[in-house]
Amino acid sequence: PERKKEYLQILVAESERISRLINQVLDIETLESDNSPLRTEPVDLCAVLRSAKGGMEQMMTERGITFSFSLPEPPLIVRADYDRMVQVVVNLLSNALKFCDPEHGKIELRLERHPHHALIVVSDNGVGIPKTMQGMIFERFTQVHSREKGKPQGTGLGLFITKNIVEKHGGQISVESEPGQGAKFEIKIPV
Repeated sequence: PERKKEYLQILVAESERISRLINQVLDIETLESDNSPLRTEPVDLCAVLRSAKGGMEQMMTERGITFSFSLPEPPLIVRADYDRMVQVVVNLLSNALKFCDPEHGKIELRLERHPHHALIVVSDNGVGIPKTMQGMIFERFTQVHSREKGKPQGTGLGLFITKNIVEKHGGQISVESEPGQGAKFEIKIPV
């Protein structure tokens, strides 16, 4: 019975991995198609960040991650596709969780109001990204390998998809990082 349970767990995990890969490939096809405009409407970015946080909070708690969360007052409204913006923040939080320090992990998610744009910041205290890789991490199938973490899990499509969604909103995404010092991703969305 234990071996059957182990094999079933492997089967479920691999099925979920294949499903995520298929969904990511479909996302890429949809985003790159000119026939699929975003469904934009007035969206409260505070609600977007709360939703993304809610979906990731349990995993962070299970891993013992210290999580800080900061939103401006009053709500920050932009024209956006709500579901796609949640996807962007979840992708960045998932990466932060994946590469976070396993012993003393810290992740920060905050939203700032600026005169012409909203700024979403996701930072972690993980292994960091070498300068030579920072320009490439937003390309398809690109992953950062580290001695500490070994070969990363995933497909290398998350940041590519994230960048496409941000750019379809007229925004920009950037990263600041040093090996061993964590990473900070910033997203600017026009207000």
